[in-house]
Order: sequence, then C-alpha cells, then structure tokens
Amino acid sequence: MLSACYQRAHGVIVVFDVTNAKSFSNLPQWVREINEFTSDSMIPRLLVGNKSDLSSSRREVPKEKAEKFVEENEGFVAYVETSAIKTINVHEAFFRLVLQPSDVASETPSNRSMMGLKGSVSCEK
Repeated sequence: MLSACYQRAHGVIVVFDVTNAKSFSNLPQWVREINEFTSDSMIPRLLVGNKSDLSSSRREVPKEKAEKFVEENEGFVAYVETSAIKTINVHEAFFRLVLQPSDVASETPSNRSMMGLKGSVSCEK
C-alpha cells in the first residue's frame, strides 16, 4: 500500500514537530522509506518543521539542526518552518517544493522571491 502512494509522487514533504525531538529523530526512517518506495531516487523533498508558532521554551529541535539535516541528506531542496494552525509559511512550503530553480522561466522579482533567492515569500494579499 505504501509503495503505491510513493510511485506517482513528483515530490515529498516530510514534516516534523519542532517541539518534539522524537519526531525529528524519526526522519532517517522516513528518508529510507522514500528511497525504498520512490522510482526516482532524486525526487525533490522538502523538510518542514511545524508548530513554529509555539513559544521558544517548548522548542526541542533547533532550526540549525534541521538545516544541517537538509544539507546532509540528498534530494532535500529546502527547510521551511511553518505553523499550520496560524497558516504561517504553509504556502511558502509548497512553493519551495514546486518552484525549483530549473522551473523558473524568468528571473522576475516575484519568481526570485518565491524561490527564496531574494527575500521571503508572502502569500498574504
């Protein structure tokens, strides 16, 4: 069943809870599963740290640790912190996975912004 979910994927979003170190420590297992079940070993992957809205005293996974994980694991295109409950950076997470540098037809300011090449993405109107 799981293999069928991965076979047609064009990208993978891997989410962990920044307030739960155990969820972060499970990431290598998710990476092994992605590698095992996807037909493309270099399928784009995005690491998302959720619950960024909670107080820093509850944070168990430093941002730097997640960024290092992305650097050390092939296929990850970026790390984004989100708050699903407050809808912070949720749209940016999808843009970062979908709009990769090779997909950007022109270097307009809006394209560069969505790619994280200049400034940050703002999906608010």
